[in-house]
Amino acid sequence: MNRSPHGTESWFFALEELLKFHEENPGAGVAALLALRGEGEASARSEEDVSLKVKEAGGRAEAASADGVLSVCFPLKHRAKRGTASRIALTFRVKEGWYLQGVDGLRLEAWGGSDFSFEGTYPHPNASVPGEKTTLAAYTGSFEADLSFSVSSSASKGERTVSVIVRFRACGDGACRPEEVLSVQVPVEVV
Repeated sequence: MNRSPHGTESWFFALEELLKFHEENPGAGVAALLALRGEGEASARSEEDVSLKVKEAGGRAEAASADGVLSVCFPLKHRAKRGTASRIALTFRVKEGWYLQGVDGLRLEAWGGSDFSFEGTYPHPNASVPGEKTTLAAYTGSFEADLSFSVSSSASKGERTVSVIVRFRACGDGACRPEEVLSVQVPVEVV
């Protein structure tokens, strides 16, 4: 709603039409979509909810979406040398029975300040799922992606925080949810 307040109206109209269709055609398979709608209301997914669900163990941290459909593991501390390229290894896990849809099913954005320059990170889908007319690329199970960046040679030494925004679209039970956001903070020591 924050990103597209006028678009929200369209979603409500679409939901109203879907509910009317379900009443008129109860056997049409809309129940799975409505079940996902109920899960969404119960979990109230937001960036604030996600930031509280971080677990730490063995030098790595894990952040999970409020409903546990997607989690990302990252190092508790990463060292990056000034004037060089570096990469942060991220491990993603998609809950069993779910997948992230298509090549755009997972997108990463990162920011660490003006001294950091991030390359585009595009993890490759690791699976495929049947579509209506063709097979679609997807992300399932566990997979890895590197967040590549450079640190300016004039950057000051010390602790920094790299904010990573994970945008994903989860699908399961015959329906896909709207895009969701998982936000993680990765500590980086500039040396």
